[in-house]
Amino acid sequence: YDSGMPFVAVSHFDGSGYSAVDFTYLGGAIPTGPALMHLTARAGGSPTMTFVSSFGGTMRTNTGSTPGYVGGQYMTLNAGDMSIEVRYVAIVGG
Repeated sequence: YDSGMPFVAVSHFDGSGYSAVDFTYLGGAIPTGPALMHLTARAGGSPTMTFVSSFGGTMRTNTGSTPGYVGGQYMTLNAGDMSIEVRYVAIVGG
């Protein structure tokens, strides 16, 4: 919401700060109702994160290069200026 408009983004933390590597403005207010969110994180030679989300029935896909990502034990989902309830979490390792 830093830009004044709600958005969905893939952000990368480089050890000192966050930067949005790909984002989509939602336009107007954040839609109400159920939301679907799917995150795919890939480490290795070309680390990337892909975030697919659906708010108000509109699907959005954001993909960004996340240099230095090597995998890890924790993932953070930030939801600013709203309250959320998480119903399901599935982690698939490969």
